[in-house]
Amino acid sequence: KEAFAADMEDADAWALFGEEAETREAAPAALEDAVFQRLLRALPPGRQESVLRGDARRQSLRLRPKCLVIGKDLCRLGARLEAAGFQVVFTAAAERVQPSDGCFDAVVAACKEPETEAVTAVLHAPGLWVRRGGLLGAFVAAQTARSCMAQVADDGHLFWCSGEVVDVDDPQAAIFVRKRSVACNVRAAPWKHSGTKQQLEAEALLNGETRGEGVPPDLRQELRLLEEITLCRTCTEMEQWAFSDNAIDEAREKLSRWGVCVLTGLFRAQSVSEWGVRANDDAEKALEMLLAKGIDVLHPGEGKDMMMNFQDIAMREDLRFDLRRSPLLAAASDACGSEHPGSKGSAQDAAHGDPSRSPGDVQRRNPVVLEILNELCNPRCPERQAGNYGRWNFNGGGPEVRPVLSAGSVGAVMSLPGCADQALHADAPHLYDHVHLPPYYVNLFVPAVADEGDTTFEVGQTAFIPASHVMDACARLMDDANRSERLEQIVRPHLKLGDAILFDTRIIHFGLANRSSRGTRRPVLYVNYTQPWYEDKKNWERSLLFGDGGDQASRGE
Repeated sequence: KEAFAADMEDADAWALFGEEAETREAAPAALEDAVFQRLLRALPPGRQESVLRGDARRQSLRLRPKCLVIGKDLCRLGARLEAAGFQVVFTAAAERVQPSDGCFDAVVAACKEPETEAVTAVLHAPGLWVRRGGLLGAFVAAQTARSCMAQVADDGHLFWCSGEVVDVDDPQAAIFVRKRSVACNVRAAPWKHSGTKQQLEAEALLNGETRGEGVPPDLRQELRLLEEITLCRTCTEMEQWAFSDNAIDEAREKLSRWGVCVLTGLFRAQSVSEWGVRANDDAEKALEMLLAKGIDVLHPGEGKDMMMNFQDIAMREDLRFDLRRSPLLAAASDACGSEHPGSKGSAQDAAHGDPSRSPGDVQRRNPVVLEILNELCNPRCPERQAGNYGRWNFNGGGPEVRPVLSAGSVGAVMSLPGCADQALHADAPHLYDHVHLPPYYVNLFVPAVADEGDTTFEVGQTAFIPASHVMDACARLMDDANRSERLEQIVRPHLKLGDAILFDTRIIHFGLANRSSRGTRRPVLYVNYTQPWYEDKKNWERSLLFGDGGDQASRGE
Protein backbone atom coordinates (compact mmCIF):
# COMPACT_ATOMS: atom_id res chain seq x y z
CA LYS A 1 0.00 0.00 0.00
CA GLU A 2 2.91 2.35 0.76
CA ALA A 3 4.42 1.65 -2.65
CA PHE A 4 1.06 2.34 -4.23
CA ALA A 5 0.69 5.60 -2.35
CA ALA A 6 4.17 6.69 -3.46
CA ASP A 7 3.31 5.83 -7.05
CA MET A 8 0.25 8.06 -6.74
CA GLU A 9 2.12 11.14 -5.54
CA ASP A 10 2.47 12.83 -8.90
CA ALA A 11 -0.35 11.01 -10.69
CA ASP A 12 -3.36 12.88 -11.98
CA ALA A 13 -6.30 10.97 -10.51
CA TRP A 14 -8.59 12.30 -13.23
CA ALA A 15 -6.42 11.41 -16.22
CA LEU A 16 -8.32 8.15 -16.30
CA PHE A 17 -9.18 8.10 -19.95
CA GLY A 18 -6.17 9.80 -21.51
CA GLU A 19 -7.27 13.41 -21.04
CA GLU A 20 -6.23 16.05 -18.52
CA ALA A 21 -8.78 17.01 -15.87
CA GLU A 22 -8.73 18.84 -12.58
CA THR A 23 -8.28 16.95 -9.34
CA ARG A 24 -10.58 17.22 -6.37
CA GLU A 25 -10.85 16.24 -2.74
CA ALA A 26 -11.20 12.61 -1.77
CA ALA A 27 -14.72 11.25 -1.62
CA PRO A 28 -16.62 12.16 1.58
CA ALA A 29 -16.34 9.46 4.25
CA ALA A 30 -20.11 8.85 4.26
CA LEU A 31 -20.16 8.36 0.49
CA GLU A 32 -17.15 6.05 0.57
CA ASP A 33 -18.73 4.02 3.36
CA ALA A 34 -21.96 3.64 1.34
CA VAL A 35 -19.97 2.27 -1.61
CA PHE A 36 -18.03 -0.08 0.68
CA GLN A 37 -21.25 -1.47 2.18
CA ARG A 38 -22.81 -1.83 -1.28
CA LEU A 39 -19.88 -3.96 -2.43
CA LEU A 40 -20.02 -6.12 0.70
CA ARG A 41 -23.71 -6.84 0.10
CA ALA A 42 -23.27 -7.64 -3.58
CA LEU A 43 -20.05 -9.66 -3.28
CA PRO A 44 -19.72 -11.30 0.16
CA PRO A 45 -15.96 -11.78 0.63
CA GLY A 46 -14.18 -14.93 1.71
CA ARG A 47 -16.97 -17.47 1.12
CA GLN A 48 -15.64 -21.03 1.36
CA GLU A 49 -17.57 -23.21 -1.08
CA SER A 50 -17.45 -26.67 -2.52
CA VAL A 51 -16.84 -26.44 -6.27
CA LEU A 52 -16.81 -28.90 -9.17
CA ARG A 53 -14.15 -28.40 -11.82
CA GLY A 54 -14.38 -29.25 -15.51
CA ASP A 55 -11.94 -32.13 -14.95
CA ALA A 56 -14.35 -33.73 -12.42
CA ARG A 57 -12.27 -32.76 -9.38
CA ARG A 58 -14.14 -31.50 -6.32
CA GLN A 59 -12.44 -29.08 -3.98
CA SER A 60 -13.12 -26.46 -1.36
CA LEU A 61 -12.43 -22.99 -2.74
CA ARG A 62 -12.44 -19.60 -1.08
CA LEU A 63 -14.33 -17.25 -3.37
CA ARG A 64 -12.58 -13.92 -2.82
CA PRO A 65 -14.12 -11.22 -5.05
CA LYS A 66 -11.65 -9.46 -7.34
CA CYS A 67 -11.94 -5.67 -7.37
CA LEU A 68 -10.12 -3.08 -9.49
CA VAL A 69 -9.85 0.34 -7.86
CA ILE A 70 -8.96 3.24 -10.18
CA GLY A 71 -7.87 6.61 -8.81
CA LYS A 72 -5.57 7.78 -6.02
CA ASP A 73 -8.50 9.31 -4.12
CA LEU A 74 -9.85 5.77 -3.63
CA CYS A 75 -6.75 4.32 -2.00
CA ARG A 76 -8.47 4.25 1.41
CA LEU A 77 -11.50 2.43 -0.06
CA GLY A 78 -9.24 -0.14 -1.70
CA ALA A 79 -7.43 -0.78 1.58
CA ARG A 80 -10.75 -1.34 3.37
CA LEU A 81 -11.88 -3.80 0.71
CA GLU A 82 -8.61 -5.70 0.94
CA ALA A 83 -8.87 -5.89 4.72
CA ALA A 84 -12.43 -7.23 4.32
CA GLY A 85 -11.23 -10.14 2.16
CA PHE A 86 -11.35 -8.81 -1.42
CA GLN A 87 -8.53 -9.33 -3.91
CA VAL A 88 -7.77 -5.72 -4.78
CA VAL A 89 -5.75 -4.23 -7.64
CA PHE A 90 -4.92 -0.50 -7.28
CA THR A 91 -4.08 1.78 -10.19
CA ALA A 92 -3.90 5.51 -10.71
CA ALA A 93 -5.40 5.44 -14.18
CA ALA A 94 -7.22 3.04 -16.47
CA GLU A 95 -4.31 3.06 -18.92
CA ARG A 96 -2.15 1.33 -16.31
CA VAL A 97 -4.33 -1.80 -16.16
CA GLN A 98 -2.48 -4.70 -17.77
CA PRO A 99 -4.13 -7.53 -19.75
CA SER A 100 -2.55 -9.94 -17.27
CA ASP A 101 -4.77 -8.46 -14.56
CA GLY A 102 -7.69 -10.30 -16.18
CA CYS A 103 -11.29 -9.42 -15.43
CA PHE A 104 -12.84 -8.31 -12.16
CA ASP A 105 -16.04 -8.94 -10.21
CA ALA A 106 -16.21 -5.20 -9.57
CA VAL A 107 -14.48 -2.07 -10.80
CA VAL A 108 -14.68 1.19 -8.84
CA ALA A 109 -13.42 4.34 -10.54
CA ALA A 110 -13.12 8.01 -9.68
CA CYS A 111 -14.43 9.96 -12.68
CA LYS A 112 -14.82 13.62 -13.50
CA GLU A 113 -15.21 14.34 -17.18
CA PRO A 114 -16.89 16.99 -19.31
CA GLU A 115 -20.62 16.41 -18.98
CA THR A 116 -21.03 15.67 -22.69
CA GLU A 117 -18.64 12.72 -22.41
CA ALA A 118 -19.63 11.55 -18.96
CA VAL A 119 -21.99 8.69 -19.79
CA THR A 120 -19.67 7.17 -22.40
CA ALA A 121 -16.64 7.47 -20.14
CA VAL A 122 -18.29 6.01 -17.07
CA LEU A 123 -20.06 3.11 -18.78
CA HIS A 124 -17.45 2.08 -21.30
CA ALA A 125 -13.86 2.94 -20.35
CA PRO A 126 -13.52 1.31 -16.89
CA GLY A 127 -16.18 -1.25 -17.82
CA LEU A 128 -13.79 -3.02 -20.16
CA TRP A 129 -12.43 -5.02 -17.22
CA VAL A 130 -15.75 -5.91 -15.57
CA ARG A 131 -16.72 -9.56 -16.02
CA ARG A 132 -20.16 -10.31 -17.38
CA GLY A 133 -22.65 -9.94 -14.57
CA GLY A 134 -20.08 -7.88 -12.60
CA LEU A 135 -20.43 -4.43 -11.04
CA LEU A 136 -19.09 -1.06 -12.11
CA GLY A 137 -19.07 1.65 -9.47
CA ALA A 138 -18.10 5.25 -10.05
CA PHE A 139 -17.67 8.39 -8.00
CA VAL A 140 -19.06 11.09 -10.28
CA ALA A 141 -20.72 14.46 -10.32
CA ALA A 142 -24.37 14.26 -9.27
CA GLN A 143 -25.53 15.44 -12.69
CA THR A 144 -23.49 12.68 -14.34
CA ALA A 145 -25.07 10.11 -12.03
CA ARG A 146 -28.53 11.22 -13.10
CA SER A 147 -27.54 11.07 -16.79
CA CYS A 148 -26.21 7.52 -16.39
CA MET A 149 -29.27 6.37 -14.49
CA ALA A 150 -31.57 7.84 -17.14
CA GLN A 151 -29.96 5.54 -19.69
CA VAL A 152 -29.61 2.41 -17.59
CA ALA A 153 -32.93 2.57 -15.72
CA ASP A 154 -35.76 0.27 -16.82
CA ASP A 155 -33.42 -1.84 -19.00
CA GLY A 156 -32.78 1.09 -21.30
CA HIS A 157 -29.17 0.18 -22.13
CA LEU A 158 -27.89 -2.71 -24.28
CA PHE A 159 -24.75 -3.36 -22.23
CA TRP A 160 -25.55 -2.28 -18.65
CA CYS A 161 -28.49 -2.80 -16.29
CA SER A 162 -29.65 -2.50 -12.69
CA GLY A 163 -28.54 1.10 -12.26
CA GLU A 164 -28.46 2.46 -8.73
CA VAL A 165 -27.44 5.76 -7.19
CA VAL A 166 -25.82 4.65 -3.93
CA ASP A 167 -25.63 8.11 -2.40
CA VAL A 168 -25.87 11.72 -3.53
CA ASP A 169 -24.16 14.63 -1.83
CA ASP A 170 -24.06 17.47 -4.36
CA PRO A 171 -21.88 17.97 -6.23
CA GLN A 172 -20.70 14.36 -5.71
CA ALA A 173 -22.46 11.01 -6.04
CA ALA A 174 -21.73 7.33 -6.34
CA ILE A 175 -23.44 5.04 -8.84
CA PHE A 176 -23.44 1.32 -9.57
CA VAL A 177 -24.42 -0.52 -12.72
CA ARG A 178 -24.19 -4.21 -13.59
CA LYS A 179 -22.74 -5.50 -16.82
CA ARG A 180 -25.17 -7.54 -18.88
CA SER A 181 -24.63 -11.27 -18.71
CA VAL A 182 -25.08 -12.05 -22.40
CA ALA A 183 -25.35 -10.02 -25.60
CA CYS A 184 -28.61 -9.65 -27.49
CA ASN A 185 -28.45 -10.07 -31.27
CA VAL A 186 -30.72 -7.17 -32.22
CA ARG A 187 -29.89 -7.67 -35.91
CA ALA A 188 -31.37 -11.17 -36.10
CA ALA A 189 -35.01 -12.01 -36.90
CA PRO A 190 -36.01 -8.39 -37.66
CA TRP A 191 -39.64 -9.55 -37.99
CA LYS A 192 -39.67 -9.89 -34.17
CA HIS A 193 -39.86 -6.12 -33.78
CA SER A 194 -43.24 -4.44 -33.95
CA GLY A 195 -42.14 -2.10 -36.72
CA THR A 196 -39.31 -0.66 -38.80
CA LYS A 197 -38.90 2.21 -36.35
CA GLN A 198 -38.18 -0.18 -33.47
CA GLN A 199 -35.67 -2.12 -35.55
CA LEU A 200 -33.84 1.09 -36.49
CA GLU A 201 -33.75 2.14 -32.84
CA ALA A 202 -32.26 -1.22 -31.85
CA GLU A 203 -29.62 -0.98 -34.60
CA ALA A 204 -28.75 2.57 -33.51
CA LEU A 205 -28.23 1.47 -29.91
CA LEU A 206 -25.92 -1.32 -31.04
CA ASN A 207 -23.89 1.29 -32.91
CA GLY A 208 -23.69 3.52 -29.83
CA GLU A 209 -26.25 6.03 -31.13
CA THR A 210 -29.55 7.14 -29.66
CA ARG A 211 -32.88 7.59 -31.39
CA GLY A 212 -36.22 8.64 -30.03
CA GLU A 213 -37.06 6.88 -26.76
CA GLY A 214 -33.98 4.64 -26.79
CA VAL A 215 -34.53 0.91 -26.29
CA PRO A 216 -37.95 -0.14 -27.66
CA PRO A 217 -40.35 -1.73 -25.12
CA ASP A 218 -40.24 -5.21 -26.72
CA LEU A 219 -36.43 -5.16 -26.61
CA ARG A 220 -36.49 -4.19 -22.93
CA GLN A 221 -38.54 -7.28 -22.18
CA GLU A 222 -36.07 -9.40 -24.15
CA LEU A 223 -33.11 -7.94 -22.25
CA ARG A 224 -34.79 -8.79 -18.93
CA LEU A 225 -35.43 -12.37 -20.02
CA LEU A 226 -31.84 -12.80 -21.19
CA GLU A 227 -30.61 -11.85 -17.71
CA GLU A 228 -33.02 -14.37 -16.19
CA ILE A 229 -31.80 -17.31 -18.27
CA THR A 230 -28.04 -16.62 -18.00
CA LEU A 231 -25.69 -17.93 -15.32
CA CYS A 232 -22.57 -15.90 -14.54
CA ARG A 233 -19.83 -17.00 -12.13
CA THR A 234 -17.26 -15.19 -10.05
CA CYS A 235 -13.80 -14.51 -11.44
CA THR A 236 -12.31 -17.09 -9.04
CA GLU A 237 -14.65 -19.78 -10.36
CA MET A 238 -13.86 -18.91 -13.97
CA GLU A 239 -10.10 -18.91 -13.37
CA GLN A 240 -10.38 -22.40 -11.82
CA TRP A 241 -12.83 -23.69 -14.49
CA ALA A 242 -15.12 -24.43 -11.55
CA PHE A 243 -18.79 -24.16 -10.66
CA SER A 244 -19.80 -23.76 -7.02
CA ASP A 245 -22.67 -25.85 -5.69
CA ASN A 246 -24.71 -22.63 -5.58
CA ALA A 247 -23.99 -21.95 -9.26
CA ILE A 248 -24.99 -25.52 -10.21
CA ASP A 249 -28.25 -25.20 -8.24
CA GLU A 250 -28.94 -21.86 -9.92
CA ALA A 251 -28.35 -23.31 -13.40
CA ARG A 252 -30.68 -26.21 -12.58
CA GLU A 253 -33.38 -23.80 -11.37
CA LYS A 254 -33.12 -21.66 -14.50
CA LEU A 255 -33.35 -24.69 -16.76
CA SER A 256 -36.36 -26.00 -14.86
CA ARG A 257 -38.20 -22.65 -14.84
CA TRP A 258 -37.31 -21.30 -18.27
CA GLY A 259 -36.41 -24.43 -20.23
CA VAL A 260 -33.10 -22.83 -21.25
CA CYS A 261 -29.93 -21.69 -19.47
CA VAL A 262 -26.83 -19.91 -20.83
CA LEU A 263 -23.59 -21.03 -19.16
CA THR A 264 -20.94 -18.36 -19.67
CA GLY A 265 -17.33 -19.49 -20.07
CA LEU A 266 -18.00 -23.23 -19.79
CA PHE A 267 -15.17 -24.12 -22.21
CA ARG A 268 -11.85 -22.68 -23.34
CA ALA A 269 -12.32 -20.60 -26.49
CA GLN A 270 -9.35 -22.35 -28.10
CA SER A 271 -10.87 -25.80 -27.52
CA VAL A 272 -14.19 -24.71 -29.05
CA SER A 273 -12.36 -23.17 -32.00
CA GLU A 274 -10.51 -26.43 -32.66
CA TRP A 275 -13.78 -28.35 -32.69
CA GLY A 276 -15.21 -25.74 -35.06
CA VAL A 277 -12.32 -26.35 -37.48
CA ARG A 278 -13.08 -30.10 -37.39
CA ALA A 279 -16.74 -29.43 -38.13
CA ASN A 280 -15.91 -27.13 -41.03
CA ASP A 281 -13.43 -29.64 -42.50
CA ASP A 282 -15.96 -32.49 -42.24
CA ALA A 283 -18.64 -30.26 -43.77
CA GLU A 284 -16.40 -29.36 -46.70
CA LYS A 285 -15.68 -33.04 -47.36
CA ALA A 286 -19.40 -33.91 -47.10
CA LEU A 287 -20.32 -31.21 -49.62
CA GLU A 288 -17.76 -32.57 -52.07
CA MET A 289 -19.01 -36.15 -51.66
CA LEU A 290 -22.64 -35.12 -52.08
CA LEU A 291 -21.81 -33.07 -55.16
CA ALA A 292 -20.12 -36.16 -56.68
CA LYS A 293 -23.49 -37.89 -56.28
CA GLY A 294 -25.25 -35.01 -58.04
CA ILE A 295 -26.57 -33.42 -54.83
CA ASP A 296 -25.68 -29.71 -54.76
CA VAL A 297 -26.32 -28.49 -51.23
CA LEU A 298 -24.89 -25.02 -51.94
CA HIS A 299 -27.40 -24.38 -54.73
CA PRO A 300 -30.82 -25.63 -53.59
CA GLY A 301 -33.06 -26.66 -56.46
CA GLU A 302 -30.17 -27.59 -58.71
CA GLY A 303 -29.20 -31.23 -59.20
CA LYS A 304 -30.73 -34.14 -57.30
CA ASP A 305 -32.62 -33.80 -54.06
CA MET A 306 -31.33 -35.73 -51.09
CA MET A 307 -34.36 -37.98 -50.65
CA MET A 308 -33.16 -39.49 -47.38
CA ASN A 309 -30.80 -38.53 -44.62
CA PHE A 310 -27.61 -40.44 -43.92
CA GLN A 311 -26.38 -41.91 -40.68
CA ASP A 312 -23.69 -39.23 -40.47
CA ILE A 313 -25.35 -36.22 -42.14
CA ALA A 314 -28.96 -35.04 -42.06
CA MET A 315 -30.46 -32.12 -43.99
CA ARG A 316 -32.56 -29.67 -42.00
CA GLU A 317 -33.60 -27.04 -44.53
CA ASP A 318 -31.93 -25.36 -47.48
CA LEU A 319 -28.32 -24.52 -46.62
CA ARG A 320 -28.55 -26.10 -43.16
CA PHE A 321 -27.49 -29.63 -42.23
CA ASP A 322 -26.45 -31.69 -39.24
CA LEU A 323 -23.19 -33.64 -38.88
CA ARG A 324 -23.06 -36.59 -36.50
CA ARG A 325 -20.32 -39.21 -36.42
CA SER A 326 -18.54 -37.58 -39.34
CA PRO A 327 -14.84 -38.60 -39.42
CA LEU A 328 -13.07 -35.80 -37.56
CA LEU A 329 -15.90 -35.11 -35.12
CA ALA A 330 -16.34 -38.82 -34.36
CA ALA A 331 -12.63 -39.39 -33.72
CA ALA A 332 -12.38 -36.40 -31.38
CA SER A 333 -15.65 -37.29 -29.65
CA ASP A 334 -14.59 -40.90 -29.03
CA ALA A 335 -11.32 -39.63 -27.60
CA CYS A 336 -13.16 -37.70 -24.88
CA GLY A 337 -15.31 -40.46 -23.40
CA SER A 338 -18.01 -42.97 -24.23
CA GLU A 339 -21.75 -42.45 -24.52
CA HIS A 340 -22.41 -44.41 -21.30
CA PRO A 341 -20.07 -44.17 -18.27
CA GLY A 342 -20.83 -47.72 -17.17
CA SER A 343 -23.61 -49.61 -15.48
CA LYS A 344 -23.00 -48.61 -11.85
CA GLY A 345 -25.23 -45.63 -12.33
CA SER A 346 -24.53 -43.48 -9.30
CA ALA A 347 -24.91 -39.75 -9.69
CA GLN A 348 -21.26 -39.32 -8.72
CA ASP A 349 -20.06 -41.82 -11.35
CA ALA A 350 -22.27 -40.22 -13.98
CA ALA A 351 -20.79 -36.81 -13.27
CA HIS A 352 -17.22 -37.91 -13.92
CA GLY A 353 -15.72 -36.73 -17.18
CA ASP A 354 -12.20 -37.48 -18.33
CA PRO A 355 -9.79 -36.35 -15.55
CA SER A 356 -6.86 -36.46 -17.97
CA ARG A 357 -8.28 -33.60 -20.03
CA SER A 358 -7.93 -29.89 -19.35
CA PRO A 359 -10.93 -28.69 -17.31
CA GLY A 360 -11.85 -26.21 -20.04
CA ASP A 361 -11.79 -28.70 -22.93
CA VAL A 362 -14.94 -29.63 -24.82
CA GLN A 363 -15.99 -33.16 -23.86
CA ARG A 364 -19.26 -35.01 -24.24
CA ARG A 365 -19.52 -36.08 -20.60
CA ASN A 366 -18.72 -32.69 -19.12
CA PRO A 367 -18.98 -33.22 -15.34
CA VAL A 368 -20.57 -29.82 -14.64
CA VAL A 369 -23.28 -30.35 -17.28
CA LEU A 370 -23.99 -33.85 -15.95
CA GLU A 371 -24.12 -32.57 -12.37
CA ILE A 372 -26.76 -30.06 -13.45
CA LEU A 373 -28.78 -32.58 -15.46
CA ASN A 374 -28.68 -35.69 -13.26
CA GLU A 375 -30.78 -34.11 -10.52
CA LEU A 376 -32.97 -32.21 -13.00
CA CYS A 377 -33.84 -35.22 -15.17
CA ASN A 378 -33.90 -37.82 -12.38
CA PRO A 379 -34.88 -36.03 -9.16
CA ARG A 380 -34.66 -38.20 -6.05
CA CYS A 381 -37.63 -38.97 -3.79
CA PRO A 382 -36.26 -40.96 -0.81
CA GLU A 383 -39.77 -41.54 0.58
CA ARG A 384 -40.90 -43.40 -2.54
CA GLN A 385 -37.83 -44.66 -4.41
CA ALA A 386 -37.84 -48.06 -2.65
CA GLY A 387 -41.03 -48.82 -4.56
CA ASN A 388 -39.35 -48.42 -7.97
CA TYR A 389 -38.59 -52.12 -8.05
CA GLY A 390 -38.38 -52.30 -11.83
CA ARG A 391 -34.95 -50.71 -11.65
CA TRP A 392 -33.53 -54.15 -11.00
CA ASN A 393 -34.18 -54.82 -14.70
CA PHE A 394 -32.06 -53.63 -17.67
CA ASN A 395 -28.89 -53.38 -15.56
CA GLY A 396 -30.57 -50.66 -13.53
CA GLY A 397 -28.85 -51.52 -10.26
CA GLY A 398 -31.97 -51.38 -8.08
CA PRO A 399 -34.41 -48.78 -6.65
CA GLU A 400 -31.77 -46.67 -4.93
CA VAL A 401 -29.57 -46.21 -8.03
CA ARG A 402 -30.20 -43.11 -10.12
CA PRO A 403 -30.45 -43.78 -13.89
CA VAL A 404 -27.44 -42.67 -15.91
CA LEU A 405 -27.99 -40.17 -18.72
CA SER A 406 -26.62 -41.05 -22.14
CA ALA A 407 -24.34 -38.46 -23.74
CA GLY A 408 -24.28 -38.57 -27.54
CA SER A 409 -21.30 -37.83 -29.73
CA VAL A 410 -20.28 -34.22 -30.25
CA GLY A 411 -22.01 -33.22 -33.47
CA ALA A 412 -22.44 -29.94 -35.33
CA VAL A 413 -25.34 -28.13 -36.96
CA MET A 414 -23.90 -26.33 -40.01
CA SER A 415 -25.73 -23.20 -41.18
CA LEU A 416 -24.36 -21.90 -44.46
CA PRO A 417 -24.48 -18.27 -45.65
CA GLY A 418 -27.91 -17.51 -47.08
CA CYS A 419 -29.90 -19.92 -44.90
CA ALA A 420 -33.11 -18.41 -43.55
CA ASP A 421 -34.63 -18.29 -40.06
CA GLN A 422 -36.04 -21.67 -39.16
CA ALA A 423 -39.71 -22.10 -38.38
CA LEU A 424 -40.52 -22.04 -34.68
CA HIS A 425 -40.45 -25.63 -33.43
CA ALA A 426 -39.75 -28.00 -30.54
CA ASP A 427 -37.40 -30.96 -30.96
CA ALA A 428 -39.30 -33.45 -28.79
CA PRO A 429 -42.87 -33.95 -27.52
CA HIS A 430 -44.16 -34.19 -23.99
CA LEU A 431 -44.71 -37.82 -22.99
CA TYR A 432 -48.18 -37.12 -21.55
CA ASP A 433 -50.70 -34.31 -21.93
CA HIS A 434 -52.04 -34.37 -18.38
CA VAL A 435 -48.80 -33.83 -16.43
CA HIS A 436 -45.52 -31.93 -16.78
CA LEU A 437 -42.61 -34.30 -16.21
CA PRO A 438 -38.87 -33.67 -15.84
CA PRO A 439 -37.00 -33.51 -19.16
CA TYR A 440 -35.87 -36.75 -20.76
CA TYR A 441 -33.85 -35.09 -23.53
CA VAL A 442 -31.68 -31.98 -23.08
CA ASN A 443 -29.38 -30.42 -25.67
CA LEU A 444 -26.09 -28.61 -25.14
CA PHE A 445 -25.32 -26.07 -27.89
CA VAL A 446 -21.85 -24.49 -28.22
CA PRO A 447 -21.46 -21.86 -30.99
CA ALA A 448 -18.06 -22.31 -32.64
CA VAL A 449 -17.67 -19.17 -34.77
CA ALA A 450 -14.79 -16.94 -33.67
CA ASP A 451 -16.02 -13.68 -32.14
CA GLU A 452 -15.24 -10.85 -34.56
CA GLY A 453 -17.37 -8.17 -32.95
CA ASP A 454 -20.57 -7.05 -34.61
CA THR A 455 -19.86 -9.13 -37.74
CA THR A 456 -20.70 -12.35 -35.87
CA PHE A 457 -24.22 -10.99 -35.28
CA GLU A 458 -24.79 -11.45 -39.02
CA VAL A 459 -23.85 -15.14 -38.74
CA GLY A 460 -26.56 -15.69 -36.10
CA GLN A 461 -27.06 -18.40 -33.48
CA THR A 462 -30.28 -19.79 -31.93
CA ALA A 463 -33.38 -18.04 -30.56
CA PHE A 464 -35.74 -19.33 -27.85
CA ILE A 465 -39.09 -18.64 -26.22
CA PRO A 466 -38.35 -19.07 -22.49
CA ALA A 467 -40.90 -21.10 -20.47
CA SER A 468 -42.49 -22.55 -23.64
CA HIS A 469 -41.36 -26.04 -22.54
CA VAL A 470 -44.43 -26.00 -20.26
CA MET A 471 -47.57 -27.04 -22.16
CA ASP A 472 -49.92 -24.37 -20.79
CA ALA A 473 -47.48 -21.57 -21.61
CA CYS A 474 -46.73 -23.06 -25.03
CA ALA A 475 -50.42 -23.35 -25.93
CA ARG A 476 -51.01 -19.72 -25.03
CA LEU A 477 -47.94 -18.35 -26.79
CA MET A 478 -48.40 -20.34 -29.99
CA ASP A 479 -52.04 -19.28 -30.35
CA ASP A 480 -52.19 -16.81 -33.25
CA ALA A 481 -54.43 -14.60 -31.14
CA ASN A 482 -51.39 -14.01 -28.92
CA ARG A 483 -48.87 -13.32 -31.68
CA SER A 484 -47.70 -10.05 -30.11
CA GLU A 485 -46.92 -11.74 -26.81
CA ARG A 486 -45.13 -14.56 -28.64
CA LEU A 487 -42.88 -12.14 -30.49
CA GLU A 488 -42.18 -10.21 -27.30
CA GLN A 489 -41.09 -13.38 -25.51
CA ILE A 490 -38.52 -14.42 -28.15
CA VAL A 491 -34.93 -14.02 -26.97
CA ARG A 492 -31.87 -13.94 -29.24
CA PRO A 493 -28.84 -14.62 -27.02
CA HIS A 494 -25.49 -14.11 -28.72
CA LEU A 495 -22.88 -16.24 -26.97
CA LYS A 496 -19.15 -15.68 -26.92
CA LEU A 497 -16.70 -18.38 -27.96
CA GLY A 498 -16.56 -20.75 -24.97
CA ASP A 499 -20.11 -20.10 -23.79
CA ALA A 500 -22.73 -22.85 -23.98
CA ILE A 501 -26.49 -23.12 -23.75
CA LEU A 502 -28.52 -25.97 -22.25
CA PHE A 503 -32.15 -26.36 -23.30
CA ASP A 504 -35.04 -28.72 -22.72
CA THR A 505 -35.89 -30.04 -26.20
CA ARG A 506 -39.60 -29.41 -25.53
CA ILE A 507 -38.96 -25.64 -25.68
CA ILE A 508 -39.94 -23.59 -28.75
CA HIS A 509 -36.81 -22.39 -30.55
CA PHE A 510 -35.39 -21.78 -34.01
CA GLY A 511 -32.05 -21.37 -35.74
CA LEU A 512 -31.41 -17.81 -36.89
CA ALA A 513 -30.52 -16.91 -40.45
CA ASN A 514 -26.89 -16.74 -41.51
CA ARG A 515 -26.57 -13.39 -43.28
CA SER A 516 -22.79 -13.36 -43.33
CA SER A 517 -21.35 -11.04 -45.98
CA ARG A 518 -17.97 -12.78 -45.62
CA GLY A 519 -19.13 -16.27 -46.52
CA THR A 520 -18.74 -17.46 -42.91
CA ARG A 521 -20.22 -20.87 -42.18
CA ARG A 522 -21.77 -21.34 -38.75
CA PRO A 523 -20.96 -24.54 -36.87
CA VAL A 524 -22.89 -24.97 -33.62
CA LEU A 525 -21.51 -27.93 -31.67
CA TYR A 526 -24.03 -30.02 -29.77
CA VAL A 527 -24.33 -32.95 -27.39
CA ASN A 528 -27.64 -34.78 -26.79
CA TYR A 529 -28.23 -35.83 -23.17
CA THR A 530 -31.05 -38.37 -22.94
CA GLN A 531 -32.56 -41.02 -20.74
CA PRO A 532 -31.05 -44.42 -21.68
CA TRP A 533 -34.32 -45.62 -23.23
CA TYR A 534 -34.64 -42.69 -25.67
CA GLU A 535 -33.61 -43.10 -29.31
CA ASP A 536 -33.92 -40.53 -32.12
CA LYS A 537 -35.39 -42.43 -35.05
CA LYS A 538 -36.62 -39.43 -37.03
CA ASN A 539 -33.51 -37.65 -38.24
CA TRP A 540 -31.03 -40.40 -39.01
CA GLU A 541 -31.01 -43.24 -41.54
CA ARG A 542 -28.91 -46.39 -41.82
CA SER A 543 -26.85 -45.42 -44.88
CA LEU A 544 -23.43 -43.82 -44.43
CA LEU A 545 -22.13 -40.92 -46.49
CA PHE A 546 -18.58 -41.37 -45.17
CA GLY A 547 -18.58 -45.09 -45.99
CA ASP A 548 -20.24 -47.78 -48.09
CA GLY A 549 -23.91 -47.60 -48.99
CA GLY A 550 -24.18 -43.84 -49.45
CA ASP A 551 -25.64 -44.20 -52.96
CA GLN A 552 -28.95 -45.38 -51.49
CA ALA A 553 -29.81 -41.98 -50.06
CA SER A 554 -29.41 -40.11 -53.33
CA ARG A 555 -31.74 -42.61 -55.03
CA GLY A 556 -34.28 -42.48 -52.23
CA GLU A 557 -33.90 -46.21 -51.48
